[in-house]
Amino acid sequence: RSINRAQVAGAAGYVISSMTDMSKYARFHLNLGKVDGRQIVPE
Repeated sequence: RSINRAQVAGAAGYVISSMTDMSKYARFHLNLGKVDGRQIVPE
């Protein structure tokens, strides 16, 4: 019997954060890892 992996996959955690911190996190992702023009995480 085969199992469709999409059916068994699910979230593995959660985030508790303020709206201010979540907006910084989202901006970080939208800027491809840059903060204040400085590359923090490689693309």
